[in-house]
Amino acid sequence: MRHLAWSPSPDEATLRRWIEDLAAKLQLPPDAIRAYWRPTLVKRGVWGAGGRPAKLVRCQIVADEWRRQPPSQGQRGAQAFWPRVADLVSIAEKINPSLTGDEIRKWKSKHPAHDGCPLTGVGAQSAKNSP
Repeated sequence: MRHLAWSPSPDEATLRRWIEDLAAKLQLPPDAIRAYWRPTLVKRGVWGAGGRPAKLVRCQIVADEWRRQPPSQGQRGAQAFWPRVADLVSIAEKINPSLTGDEIRKWKSKHPAHDGCPLTGVGAQSAKNSP
């Protein structure tokens, strides 16, 4: 990993060469070196963390609506918080048939924090406690 001191953002070809050189030197498979280096490369932003891309538009819609008119116990029907947000998200993401209020509420309750997420700190109370 000393290579990163001289070249903090190597391209894929350079990284592959480093991995192959070290694998040959240590007589290990290149995948073993990749697996060992992966956490450091992800932490430094050389490699992406992987996984499904964040639903940034969805996060922004929920955060904006939460700030505009947060959920309350008295809201009912189509204009209640979660059904309203579900409609907005469905339109923005071109989801047909539309999401239900329960589906978007459950998504929010399980939503993991990610870099730049507009939902960070929004709705200090659990989404499960709202209608």
